[in-house]
Amino acid sequence: MDSKFWHDVWDEGQIGFHQSEVNKNLKNHLNLLQSTEHEILVPLCGKSLDMNYLVSENYTVYGVEIVKKAIIEYFDEHKLNYHCEDISTEQNVKFESYTTENNKLQLYHGDFHQFDQLGIKFSAIYDRASMIALPPELREVHAQSLRNLTKKNGTILLITLEYDQSKVNGPPHSLETAEVQSLFSNDFEITIINEEKTKNIGPKFKNNGINFVTQKVYCLKRK
Repeated sequence: MDSKFWHDVWDEGQIGFHQSEVNKNLKNHLNLLQSTEHEILVPLCGKSLDMNYLVSENYTVYGVEIVKKAIIEYFDEHKLNYHCEDISTEQNVKFESYTTENNKLQLYHGDFHQFDQLGIKFSAIYDRASMIALPPELREVHAQSLRNLTKKNGTILLITLEYDQSKVNGPPHSLETAEVQSLFSNDFEITIINEEKTKNIGPKFKNNGINFVTQKVYCLKRK
């Protein structure tokens, strides 16, 4: 993962991907992520308000973020106390974990594509924008990480965008259904649970002749 790119994005405040309210698709389809453990993983979590919502719904939330600034801002903005712990593996994979006093929220600072080496697996994963945040050459790596982190019969709620990327470069990058199938169909049952065209897009798209994007919500069920 290009650590410098994402650190620059946060340092320059270019975080248009950060939503000012809880994602409606998470609210509408949270029932698909029910698990006996009531734990959920949020890859490339940033300082997403979706994590607040999940905690309010009695989930224990595990977020992974490569930019420490995003994690610290999250705790500061929500006035949450936390303690920090260094974690390392025998393979010299290192993370810092930031955990709230009630242990309901645990944010890990480090490379998500190494997170599976901590040996944690989940029955529920919420990927709102991490797959489409990454360039196409990292999609297989990201998909492999998601496979490694998902328990048998576990569920991933995956939200993507489709648009004419010949007109503008990501992120967010366009990800079509055929590629989702190619990346995940060997290990997951794939269902499109919502699809809608939206004109609620930023100037980056409009200034390059894109009038709408298609948002798709997938339910991926681990075989």
